[in-house]
Amino acid sequence: MRAKAVAFAVTALFASVASGQTSTPQSVDRVFHFTNTQTPQGFKEVASLIRTIASIPQGSVDNEQRTLTVHGTADQVALAEWLFTDLDKPADGQPPAHYSSTQDYRVPGGTDDVARVFYLAHTGTPRGMQEIVNGIRSILEIQRIVVCNGPRAVALRGTAEQVAGAEWLINGLDRPADAQPQSQGPAKVEYRLSDARNPAARVFYLKHTATSQGSQEIVNAIRSILEIQRVVALNGPRALALRGTTEQVAAADWLIDGLDKPDGAQVLSPQSQDPAKIDYQLSDARTPAVRVFYLTHTPTPQGLQEIVNSIRSIAELQRVVACNGPRAVAFRGTPVQVALAERLIQERDKP
Repeated sequence: MRAKAVAFAVTALFASVASGQTSTPQSVDRVFHFTNTQTPQGFKEVASLIRTIASIPQGSVDNEQRTLTVHGTADQVALAEWLFTDLDKPADGQPPAHYSSTQDYRVPGGTDDVARVFYLAHTGTPRGMQEIVNGIRSILEIQRIVVCNGPRAVALRGTAEQVAGAEWLINGLDRPADAQPQSQGPAKVEYRLSDARNPAARVFYLKHTATSQGSQEIVNAIRSILEIQRVVALNGPRALALRGTTEQVAAADWLIDGLDKPDGAQVLSPQSQDPAKIDYQLSDARTPAVRVFYLTHTPTPQGLQEIVNSIRSIAELQRVVACNGPRAVAFRGTPVQVALAERLIQERDKP
């Protein structure tokens, strides 16, 4: 059932154009009546979402009357009505198609100003929904984005490219919690943006890293070793989302493959029974060498951290991190620094 709305114009309190002053846009008050949203918390979430997305500073909820009153320009209130009608649904109702282009609302007067509401199919918890919102904010730089838990909705407003990117990202992150990737290497989905500096976005699905701590350790390694700041972990789908240069994202593919190992699994070199290592070469002339070293005899987080501290102090390597699940140390530096770090690990990783 469509929500009822009552509107009336508010007389502008400014001089007319005839007096030589420029008139401001006419203000409008509108009262929306909740039909399907049942709880005060639900009323509050819808009101907060509308204030953020429609840029309406004034609004109030009457829990007893089950109404939301908003005050703004005609364009702001029109967007508020579109949002309210879309969101006032039963909590267990069937939402519209997730990514239909008909859900776009193009804001009048803007050259590239689009609003959209997405409904999540597999992410049902407030924490999971907030993780997706945080991922969209970080990867796509969309600030006007709000979650509404009752209808499992995410509403956002940005440029057409940002909204299209959000559709791709939500489609990649709103997955069943037990969905397992079938790829031999890191399973992933990719997206290209027009930004010349950081055009590459990618979502990776982890096969062996099942804990939030393990995912965060990989995120820390990506940030430290590859200088990718826009990277987030999502625990529900066991995914990492990131954005950077084409080279950074390719290197992240390699690094995730090297760190997403079963906990405690002993990784040995195929040529010998020595601890294995993997190498990657970056185009950076100053610190091109990246290495992941798998330890055999250092099983505790404390022992790994002591080795990391030694590498930082003696090899003067700042970009070095430990990942406790695979018992690995990842580092980046000059070829001389990396060789010295390897010798230090071999000396300290003893039975």
